[in-house]
Amino acid sequence: MSLSDYIENVYAPGRLTLRPTTVAQYLYAAQSLQKFYAEPVEVDSLCDDMVLPWLSARLRQVSPRTVKRERGDVLTIWRWAHKKGHCPVGPIDIPTIRCVKRIPAYWRVDELERLIGACRALSGTMKGTAIPKAAWWSSFILFLYDTGSRLSAAMAVGPGDLSLAQRCVVLRADAAKTGIEQAINLSDQTVAAVAGHYATDREFVWPWCYSKRRIWPKLKRLLTAANLPHDRYRMFHCLRRTTATLTAAASSIDVARRQLGHTTEAMTRNYINEAALSLPQSADVLPRPKF
Repeated sequence: MSLSDYIENVYAPGRLTLRPTTVAQYLYAAQSLQKFYAEPVEVDSLCDDMVLPWLSARLRQVSPRTVKRERGDVLTIWRWAHKKGHCPVGPIDIPTIRCVKRIPAYWRVDELERLIGACRALSGTMKGTAIPKAAWWSSFILFLYDTGSRLSAAMAVGPGDLSLAQRCVVLRADAAKTGIEQAINLSDQTVAAVAGHYATDREFVWPWCYSKRRIWPKLKRLLTAANLPHDRYRMFHCLRRTTATLTAAASSIDVARRQLGHTTEAMTRNYINEAALSLPQSADVLPRPKF
């Protein structure tokens, strides 16, 4: 049985709580491996000598972080298949992928203002709706800023999840990466922006009639119009890091942790640009030598 078929027909049915997005991620990694060999890879043929050349080639094609994720996905399926007796050998010596840890990128408040200004300058309506593009985008950016939510969780918000009167939204567990439901307060500014197009007869507060992957080029055009960087580190997830960084600067890292739905402070620190926290460094506190 091919690796892709195994994931869909054996692994996924055997893991009752596995989310569809996780299955899709595993399938993507499997397809990458099979594309490298230009043919289906049988589960019982998995071995170090097969996986290592693929990982080496992927490191020349995409970022180490992407390769690290794909490696982990394939090894997860491989170990499970070996445990169930569907593959004679398990992983023996697959090196870990080392990734450069960058200082998290975030947007300052003045940069966020420029982005929202570019949103408000849009004309026309969203495809398939009567919602002005300016209202859709400006309220969506403000919502992501207030909540620090992931893109998928924000786009899954329905009218029943959002109370404008109580200034509160519930991010549903089935749309959360962690599977944990969150209730988050919204600012008056964001509530007013959402109220401009909110309707109870829609499935989602922010309906999107295109394929999901088209939302990134749309954001890139807005960032260009706002004269802001738009590399891979400054897209939607940058808003999540912005929320974490500015929340920690104004309050504490623990408040930022709870806002992002993280279980540990160490995880939240990966989202915070500590230069914005005005923390003292050695040069600020060390006694100075006299000359």
